[in-house]
Amino acid sequence: MTIKIPFNFWTEIQIEKMDKPWMDIGAGLEKGFPNLKIELEQAGINYSTQTYLGIASSLFAVYASVFAVVFTGVLLFTGSMFWFLGIFAGILLGLLVGIQVVFFPKILIKRKVREIEQNLIYAVRTLLIQVKSGVGLFQAMNIVAEEEYGVLSQEFKKTVQKINSGIHQDDALQEMALDNPSPSLRKVIWQIINGIKGGAEISYVLQESLNSMVRDQLIDIRKYGSQLRLDSLIYMMIGVILPALGLTFLIVLGSIPQIQITEIFFWGLLAGVIIMNYFFIGIMKSRRPALL
Repeated sequence: MTIKIPFNFWTEIQIEKMDKPWMDIGAGLEKGFPNLKIELEQAGINYSTQTYLGIASSLFAVYASVFAVVFTGVLLFTGSMFWFLGIFAGILLGLLVGIQVVFFPKILIKRKVREIEQNLIYAVRTLLIQVKSGVGLFQAMNIVAEEEYGVLSQEFKKTVQKINSGIHQDDALQEMALDNPSPSLRKVIWQIINGIKGGAEISYVLQESLNSMVRDQLIDIRKYGSQLRLDSLIYMMIGVILPALGLTFLIVLGSIPQIQITEIFFWGLLAGVIIMNYFFIGIMKSRRPALL
């Protein structure tokens, strides 16, 4: 399945034939994003770092140009003396598009990690029950792979397929731990690997991993609850205080004869408030514990 890059209107053929200058820009930006290659692999985006940064650069240029032309044209049409602000607004919005594209793999990885960790306790509990009932570890992993644990079931299915293809169980588990972005899942897999190598009882290892995850999630929930107080104050500032101050400031400027405040400024203030609230809600969602 091809992953759709946000704000991207280029087709696969156009990306393959992308002009050399954009590829050179992408190559020049590679050093600034040393972890992007691993992030693209973990997110399942099948582009090289150079190509992906070239796409981000081209999208920034296109969107910045379009927004700058539109905003400048609107300000000139309304007779505003601040028409040049349209250029800066266009560049700013184009930059936001570029940043969104560059950080998109991180967003996908966070979604993947969240979905994995939402189901990890239930999957480990399933493994524990199966192992305690006398089922082997491989067969228990196969059962988890057939359950509806979303991305987590897919990860176990990949590991089971590798074992079926002839790869040793320990090696397949090591690959699963190394290739997976979820630290909690990696911790569980490494504990299982170390338990197998050390000759420990797998049911005991799984029970300890399960208890540890439950404790960690309870701590995360308490931390999230304590953060909500500060976050609510920030939301009040963004949603109430800053708009009121901005509106008052525009009214005061409008009382000066030399400065002409048009309707577009009030619409711009509204758009700014909506954008800030959108990003704030996104930040709140990213802080939410996986269990919630």
